[in-house]
Amino acid sequence: MSGYTSAVSQSAPRLTIGVLIHTANAFHRDLVRGATAYAYDRRMRVWIEQRDVLSRPGSDLSMILRTRLADGYMFQGHPHAALTAAFAETGKPAVALTWRPPGFTGPMIALDDHALGMEAGRHLLDRGLAHMGFIGNPKAHWVESRLAGFTNVLASAGCTPKIFPLRRPIVDQSFVLTDVGRRELRHWLRRMPKPAGLFMVDDFDASQIAQICAEASIAVPEEVAILGSDNDPFQCEISYPPLSSIRLPGFGIGFEAARQLDRMLAGEIGSDDIRLPPLGVAMRRSTELVAIEDPAMVAALRFIRDGTHETMPVATIAAAAGISRRALEQRFQKLLGRTPLDEIRRVRIASAQRLLLETDRPLADIARFVGFASDTSFCTVFRRVVGRSPGQYRAGR
Repeated sequence: MSGYTSAVSQSAPRLTIGVLIHTANAFHRDLVRGATAYAYDRRMRVWIEQRDVLSRPGSDLSMILRTRLADGYMFQGHPHAALTAAFAETGKPAVALTWRPPGFTGPMIALDDHALGMEAGRHLLDRGLAHMGFIGNPKAHWVESRLAGFTNVLASAGCTPKIFPLRRPIVDQSFVLTDVGRRELRHWLRRMPKPAGLFMVDDFDASQIAQICAEASIAVPEEVAILGSDNDPFQCEISYPPLSSIRLPGFGIGFEAARQLDRMLAGEIGSDDIRLPPLGVAMRRSTELVAIEDPAMVAALRFIRDGTHETMPVATIAAAAGISRRALEQRFQKLLGRTPLDEIRRVRIASAQRLLLETDRPLADIARFVGFASDTSFCTVFRRVVGRSPGQYRAGR
């Protein structure tokens, strides 16, 4: 079965471009979305090869470039000189995305991985965390860059992250944790000083770590806050708790790559490397905390977060925390500067904000789900906290 798709704008296309990107994850699919958005707006014909024919360039790639003709190409870069040679043989302009292959002299558009690591460090420091960890394969060039940015930001706060390298036999060839890896990681996580922040270089790894924390009875985010990157809705939402993740400019990278190719097809000289910064953190429950070492407060905050959609008297929260209502209220004021009811309201509104941005559920359903008795009370509280109505907030996404 063919791995490519094709689309044509309604008016006659002026040029044809080939887009070769393995659409295995949300980031790579966003690259294609950005590239096609630019191309279709300018009456270009596009064919898209979505299979992985680039990581080990060979006969499949040669056949595609020989039979699927194009005026220029955009392709996902890999560290193979054969990739450079294959596109050079076409005699057509080409733009690399995410990685510059050896010897490739055309433009390369990518993510600023160092800036992404810095974003991760700032986000976890903003949670008030003093202990940090990094889990990934630091030998990969893009992981190395993310770790460097992460470490630099932490150094300014006098913090050095503990590093758990993902390598064989910790992970298999698909980067899934092995039994050995799960055992070693559980031991590493239990030994880490808490509360701590963990940065993972992608959401798949972050999802695996969340599972390990559950197996080891480590509370997330109260004991360990987990931050991923890619903001892959699938990985983030199937995890418990849902994962905070750094948003990547995949659409912008693809759009800029298509713009550079269009310039080259018009006879201009393409730009050198262009690296786009991340787009901030998509906040979910895995980092939704302020670092607190009081066990009763940790229990109270966890109880509130786990029961967002339920009726929640303060006395019930105090009982779950094992202290009196009066003691609970005093600790909330001392450590957070707000009351338990304020915290309930804050958590409910944060949950509503996520649902407004990430789903099309009716406002009435969202109001009930996050624990409000009526649409009116929900809208009133939401506007007071956020400064906009729920409808205005959703429209701005």
